[in-house]
Amino acid sequence: MADLLVTVLKGPARFSPDVIVEAARATWPDSPQSPPAESLGANSLAMLEVHDGRQIILVDFLGVHEGLGVDGDDDLAGRFLAWLTNHIDMSRSQVVVSDWADDLIALAPGMRPDDVARLRGGGHR
Repeated sequence: MADLLVTVLKGPARFSPDVIVEAARATWPDSPQSPPAESLGANSLAMLEVHDGRQIILVDFLGVHEGLGVDGDDDLAGRFLAWLTNHIDMSRSQVVVSDWADDLIALAPGMRPDDVARLRGGGHR
């Protein structure tokens, strides 16, 4: 099970729930609406459940639009990370993922799911 953190180390990339939730629900239409703000944790701006019909991940929007917590199925988490690189402008930013591989890994614009899987390499957890 994935339990990872995606963060912007530097640059203008931001994870806006308003942008990401709508686009993700267009890609994964079985995904329910985010819970109401009063049910979120103190550090959460929003939460999204991503369902692909078989698997689920929870995406927690953290802090000031610079972090995401992703928990759930490994395969869907990898597909979500690849999807994210195609929906967020990270061309002038350094966006990294921790707890996906043995080392911190950097995401690049326009990744495919197999690119993300390769980054994980031998570091399967």
